[in-house]
Amino acid sequence: MGLTGSALREWVDAERVIERDLRVQVRNEQRERIELEERRLQAEQRVLQLKPKLQEQATS
Repeated sequence: MGLTGSALREWVDAERVIERDLRVQVRNEQRERIELEERRLQAEQRVLQLKPKLQEQATS
């Protein structure tokens, strides 16, 4: 026989909390990956901007 009444309700509530916490964790991990990718792209863009200046200085 399975859970019934208040025991079932408590179990369902606990499962909902677990699922909610997992969704929050996934969203946070996605946000961190996006932020890291944005920083990587910014650094790459900065390198591309500085490269011609460095080449110009090297030839001067």
